[in-house]
Amino acid sequence: MAGLLPKPALALARAAQAGDAAEAERINWAFHPLWTLFREFGSFRVMFAMAEILGLGRISPPRPILPLEQASRGRVEVALRPILEDI
Repeated sequence: MAGLLPKPALALARAAQAGDAAEAERINWAFHPLWTLFREFGSFRVMFAMAEILGLGRISPPRPILPLEQASRGRVEVALRPILEDI
């Protein structure tokens, strides 16, 4: 996660390290839809979709792993919004 979303990941880690439970919970809640997608599709596939959505290139997971379908990619885009906008 930190490789693709370094600022939000660092904010979460710093809040946790500082013992700021309220801030850590707020940030973790923003990540919640993404955690759900990780469980549903596997973090590996979701991270490949995230990289492409973030404009890091047209990349696909290595075979035999299939990329997410377009509808599922849309869900990843929606899950990224609160993370990118609020943190």
